[in-house]
Amino acid sequence: MAKEPTGPSVPTIKRLFAHSSNRCAFPKCQNRLVEGETVVGEICHIKARNPEGLRYDENQSAEQRHAYDNLILMCGIHHTVIDDDPVAYTVERLVAMKAEHERASSTMPDADASSGAQLLLSVNQSGGIAAHTIHTVNYIQMPSQVSAPRQPVPVSAGMAFFPRGEALANMGNPGEQEFKFDTDRFMYLRLIPQSGRPSVGNARVLEVFNQARLLPMNNEWSGGTAQRNRHGAIFFVPSTSHDMASLTQGFASGELWGMNNRLFQYHRSQVHRSEPIVETYIVPAITMEQLYAATLANYVAVATREYGLTPPFMVEFGIKGIEGAHVAFPRHPAGYVVGPIYEEAFRRIYQLTEATPEAINAVLHRFFNEFYEKLLGRRRADLFTDNFIAAHGLLPR
Repeated sequence: MAKEPTGPSVPTIKRLFAHSSNRCAFPKCQNRLVEGETVVGEICHIKARNPEGLRYDENQSAEQRHAYDNLILMCGIHHTVIDDDPVAYTVERLVAMKAEHERASSTMPDADASSGAQLLLSVNQSGGIAAHTIHTVNYIQMPSQVSAPRQPVPVSAGMAFFPRGEALANMGNPGEQEFKFDTDRFMYLRLIPQSGRPSVGNARVLEVFNQARLLPMNNEWSGGTAQRNRHGAIFFVPSTSHDMASLTQGFASGELWGMNNRLFQYHRSQVHRSEPIVETYIVPAITMEQLYAATLANYVAVATREYGLTPPFMVEFGIKGIEGAHVAFPRHPAGYVVGPIYEEAFRRIYQLTEATPEAINAVLHRFFNEFYEKLLGRRRADLFTDNFIAAHGLLPR
């Protein structure tokens, strides 16, 4: 008797990838599924592979469950969108979405399809569209050896869960006082539960947010506002009557996503009155470290204590809009301000295997070291002495 399949086969994923044009199947999404050796796409089951997953069909056989017709390739962002609204994204709608995507796609060469399929399968993706996951660790930008798409995807693609200009919160009557996070220059942090976990649910997420048990990625806040939005629940600090300075977005899956647009400091300098004024943005290293450290520790505490989730988690750090900016370091031998930065954005993803201070600090150290390496080589002891670290509450060396 033939053994029942426990996952999609290589030929099935090869066929799926070949008809995807290496793009997420969500309408109008331009996110690539594979970039060089980096995998940012997910193999999703339209009808979940596990009984606890969304849209599970107990009448499906194992062969049908892992067959081509029940699979769709998505980027992580739209995986979350679909997972958060199973009522809107039904089996029928997902099947139609896949069909339309394939009609608009051109079939890729056999060698490219084989390579992409192997990469997708190598990350051991599992579960239906019921748990949001990022399946790759430690990447920053599109490798130079990858041929550019017709409309190049920027390095910063996928750094926000909403289109710019979207109203994320509202005060008063609908549309009366809308709040937006309307900028292309910000830092962000994501804590993402691994796949195979039951959904936390929007009701519990909103309850935790209303109890103000988490930080809105801001170390200078004296309050905040929590409310429901179309993504789940949001806790934010306003900067004006219509703008947000920082926020934490909670999703039904248990993911926490923080953003802050106050890290960058506008700076004007002039060597001599006869010289032109130089305008730039400064990223204070101390503030950046403090924000990331406090927010990640808080997110892990909320995920484990309030949501009842357990490691491993994926942790994504990112800074967008940094091209041309300088970083302010204490006691740097070449001067207080170092730069400019030549990248548009910087992003790293790591796996957090334990919810301990030691494990959290290890992940933070890796990110800081790799960010500073762009400018200095490492997070060196001559910049961050024990006394300086103690005075500013930074991570120990």
